Amino acid sequence: MRSKITSSKGLDLGVQYLLVAHSFDNFEQLVDKALVVENKLHEIAEKRRMTFHSQIDNSSHNYLVTQMGSHVFPKDL
Repeated sequence: MRSKITSSKGLDLGVQYLLVAHSFDNFEQLVDKALVVENKLHEIAEKRRMTFHSQIDNSSHNYLVTQMGSHVFPKDL
């Protein structure tokens, strides 16, 4: 995955927003912090994705169980 920092468009807006209130002594500190923020944003996005898919899977399972009841179907059908 290409870093948002090295893209031709500069920093991602979310990373910019999180870094704008801070001051840095040099460019290296800015880049280091931007990488940390970017990685954390990826972790948050992945966790949200996993939670969302888990909720969809659970709601689908609950819907099927409710619709089908507790019937046991023969394997030959």
